[in-house]
Amino acid sequence: GPEINTQYNEFCPAPGPDGSFMFVSNRPGGCGLGDIYITRLHPRRGWQPPENLGCIVNSAAEEAGPVRVGHQLYFSSNRTGNYDIYESLVFGPWISRPAPVAELNTPADDARPFVRSDGREIVFDSTRQGGPPDIWAATRPHPWAPWSVPENLGNAVNSPAAETRPSLSADGRILYFGSTRGTSQDVFISTRSR
Repeated sequence: GPEINTQYNEFCPAPGPDGSFMFVSNRPGGCGLGDIYITRLHPRRGWQPPENLGCIVNSAAEEAGPVRVGHQLYFSSNRTGNYDIYESLVFGPWISRPAPVAELNTPADDARPFVRSDGREIVFDSTRQGGPPDIWAATRPHPWAPWSVPENLGNAVNSPAAETRPSLSADGRILYFGSTRGTSQDVFISTRSR
């Protein structure tokens, strides 16, 4: 509704763990081309006015794909010219300056991360093999460990077309993603047994 949507672009919706809701918008008054905003659903008054996460997190460029798990906020940004994945620490109202996640980023575009609810797996789209983006994944033994070397999810998920904007179900068994493999961009799913 009008509490969230404006005449400008609102995209990359991401529900938070505490009843919050993040999204990206290029509405006026922000820090750059697309900023991350947060709002909360009040039980009687509905969605509260969105708040910009500020120019420490947002840049003059474009941010995309925010996702928060525990005390970690992940998103992508093209603030250095290509898209990279960034992490900020969140403690109450305090959010740290974002840092690039070195083990996930390459000179190509690495964008729109999604972290599984236990914080131990991340999926994102990347052009690191040249051509259209593919879906990649990395894991770690616990939420404060570095990520493993990302792996391409292969032909079971990726195609010669563009695969983007991955997300995982709460149990991590279903992968949702967009693909241009048909006549338009559509939503696809892939499942795993464990």
